[in-house]
Amino acid sequence: MDLPHRDESPPGPTVPAKRTRIVTRGRAIAAVVIALLVTLVLVFDWNWFREPLQNYVTRKTDREFRISDLDVRLGFTPTILLKDVYFANPPWAEGDAMAQVGAVDVSVSLRSLLAGEIYVPRLALTDADVRLEQMVDDRKNWTLSDRDDPSSTKVRIGSISVTRGNLRFVDHGMPLQLKVAVDTVDPTTPQKAVDGSVRPDSQRLTTRFVFDGKYHDAKFSGNALTGDVVSFQQTGVLFPIRGHLKAGTTTLDVDGTVADVTDISAIDVHLRIAGQTLANLYPFLLLPLPASPPYRLEGNLKLSGNRFAMDKIRGKIGETDVSGSGSYVRQEPRPLLEAKLHSQLLNIADLGPLVGVTTKSSTTTAPATQAETATEDRAKAKERASSGDRVLPAGTPPGERLLPTGKFEGGRLKAIDAKADFSVDKVKVPGYVDVNDLRVGLRLKDGVLKLDPFDATVAGGKLVSKITLDATGKTLLADIDVEARRFKLGALLPSSDR
Repeated sequence: MDLPHRDESPPGPTVPAKRTRIVTRGRAIAAVVIALLVTLVLVFDWNWFREPLQNYVTRKTDREFRISDLDVRLGFTPTILLKDVYFANPPWAEGDAMAQVGAVDVSVSLRSLLAGEIYVPRLALTDADVRLEQMVDDRKNWTLSDRDDPSSTKVRIGSISVTRGNLRFVDHGMPLQLKVAVDTVDPTTPQKAVDGSVRPDSQRLTTRFVFDGKYHDAKFSGNALTGDVVSFQQTGVLFPIRGHLKAGTTTLDVDGTVADVTDISAIDVHLRIAGQTLANLYPFLLLPLPASPPYRLEGNLKLSGNRFAMDKIRGKIGETDVSGSGSYVRQEPRPLLEAKLHSQLLNIADLGPLVGVTTKSSTTTAPATQAETATEDRAKAKERASSGDRVLPAGTPPGERLLPTGKFEGGRLKAIDAKADFSVDKVKVPGYVDVNDLRVGLRLKDGVLKLDPFDATVAGGKLVSKITLDATGKTLLADIDVEARRFKLGALLPSSDR
């Protein structure tokens, strides 16, 4: 006889009905609380904090601060929205207001606040009028500090965008004056690149900057196009840029990408520069460049870390052409310059004074004005006036001086290290025999300059030489080893009609 089967497994746990009701009720209460909080956030009027905020900023910075409306969007990176912002200048600065802005949209990093600093990932301004000023003693009107605390509160800005605005920047120490007007452009309108072509990504260029200013005594002006957002500092985020600058007879065009405008951390642009004479660059570079004939140079410039690289260099200075590549590395104890250049024709008359030859220290020479260096003739006259050189009578033949007069500044050899290779198909020396197939290997390290090889074809023969200049001591030492092979003596003498 079959007996009914009995389940011998232990009975499962049972949930009391009362506990089930408590859990359900707790979930309902939590949902209601969350809904109430969300509703509170949505309807909360942040203007209740507007007056306390104005008073706090005014008291903390000792400058008047006021706004007409305040709103906050909560999140892991809260966004603060302000309208009709007014922020006064410190008493020593020019003008009453440092900034007057129709609308400000600023995000704030909570993590940075916990670390005791202020980091703004993004700052957006609409209808802005901003004045930035830096004094000779390095005081800056944009540095916020407590009047009772000499330590300053630094504000780092990741990126910035502007819809209609004006910026005025003055640095009394450099000195530099700059005015910038910002506006938006129609992104559907094709924008031409530096070479005149229309790039397919030109629609990224939506913000236009029109600027003018003065650096030392040199006036400049220009315009630029960028994307919606420009990285400001310490981000490494590239943004597109296309710009044109004009200073006197000098023009500069850039087309590419840049990161962090206040402290540039990366560059990848096509660069083109042209002008009437290299001497015109003196007010900007403060380097006594020679009074050259009209020039134009272009290439691709990249900055990665501490290395500037210029590739696909090509251009002309007068008759002299140049092509190749180069780089400049910022390092200790001296920067490093590397180059590999080629020229089909090098006209000595185009290059002016030799590198390293000067008659007056540049530290005592006032910056040349654009008027003084507008043309090659004016620039040469400025060089003679600054150096104290004897002015040769009009009509003096170019061959009267074989070598430039003046003093060689050996100390310049200690300022930089260099590694360069030059090759020239033909060297034109007015009034003298021409030189062909010039090959120069330049090595400069620790104040010792070596030219090895320094070879050329001259007068049907071969010139093979090695030159060493040692500037490590008080006296410049030179070691020159020259070997001449199969020269035609008649070809060495300059031709004469007499």
